[in-house]
Amino acid sequence: MDIETLVQNQANCQFAIVAKGADVIAGLMTKLKGFSNVEVAEADIYEQDVKLGSYDLILAVPAFGQRNMVGKDTDFCSRYYEFVAMENLLAHLNQRGKLVMVVPKRFGYAGGGVKMLREKIISQYGVELLADLPHSMLMGTAIQTMLVALTADKQRKTMLRVYDVAERNRMREVLAVAVQQERIVERCELEDRDNWDVGRFFISDDERWQKYEASTLPKVALGTIAKVFRGKAVPARKKDSGDGGEAGADGATELGFETFGVVNISNLGTYEIDFEGADTVVGDARKMAGHVLKDGDVIITARGTVIRVVIYWQPEGQQYIASSNLVVIRPDFDKVTSSHLKLFLDSAVGRLLIQQTQQGTVVMNISPKDLAMIEVPLLTLDEQWNRENRYRAELIRYENAIKAANNRWQHVMEELQEF
Repeated sequence: MDIETLVQNQANCQFAIVAKGADVIAGLMTKLKGFSNVEVAEADIYEQDVKLGSYDLILAVPAFGQRNMVGKDTDFCSRYYEFVAMENLLAHLNQRGKLVMVVPKRFGYAGGGVKMLREKIISQYGVELLADLPHSMLMGTAIQTMLVALTADKQRKTMLRVYDVAERNRMREVLAVAVQQERIVERCELEDRDNWDVGRFFISDDERWQKYEASTLPKVALGTIAKVFRGKAVPARKKDSGDGGEAGADGATELGFETFGVVNISNLGTYEIDFEGADTVVGDARKMAGHVLKDGDVIITARGTVIRVVIYWQPEGQQYIASSNLVVIRPDFDKVTSSHLKLFLDSAVGRLLIQQTQQGTVVMNISPKDLAMIEVPLLTLDEQWNRENRYRAELIRYENAIKAANNRWQHVMEELQEF
């Protein structure tokens, strides 16, 4: 539904259409000049002292994906434009007013200033609706979004919803959505939670999650016990890293340039990395040094359709980097072991947590920043190393058993196929 149709269908309401830029304002005034119940105002909803009135209902889709307001001296909780707009517009609700916004899904779980904004909202306003929207709801962005309805009065109940696509047109634009999951929570539940991620509320009904939540094990954010970063974007096989170095016909490289193996999604198995099938890239050794994988790094797929978690062990004779389709978790070995992280991330609860960070539905897109915020149970180091030793010993036994079974099967088939 466009603005003109919305205004036409609500002829008994007064509308204030707020935009920025003379050309945009002129276009809106031309489009809506036949409606006496519409005021077109030029204002910047990202500025501290925006001059607007008070309203019964504010509908907003703020700017997405812009860099945060670095260097600007503001009193807003967050420096992200979409959340600045939210905080700004809340101040322009009248006593019975409601703000309905589409915002990035990270509003529900991000820390820092976004968490401060959630705390401000629950202390001063009401939360009528928190709803996850389908992936690609907004054409032209891969950002996963949610619909939020906030009220001036402190409502006692909040509706939680997960929407799915009900209808698309030939251009794959979403024409209609349908409720996939729905439940109501009391205000006190939001007050008691640091995390308002909608999916987290629904997985709380899962028995495995309930057992994990009831556990007395200490839980810490992954980012406090490991460095989490995305792999490096690299060009095609045997091309340079963008710095001019390139392998010659005889495989030689320019001075200061080296050949690095590239681990990609296709190289990840369940427990190991297929180094033989890995591509290579030539790059400036100094500039590539920060991207080189180290023993014990935990690699997880950031994109694709299947989550794989593998521990990296340096093979002889070749250094490797991870591609940008992967996220690298580099443990602080004074706090956590590699196998502890793999075992947890591969567990049922670990997968539930990873799924909550996905910025996609069918094709996932995991952000290192969001992954660093998931909570990991922390055993003592002695317990972790005991598990590590058992994990490695049993993995060797498992691989040997698989190898022996394959060899036996091949031998039997060779015998049976002799004619």
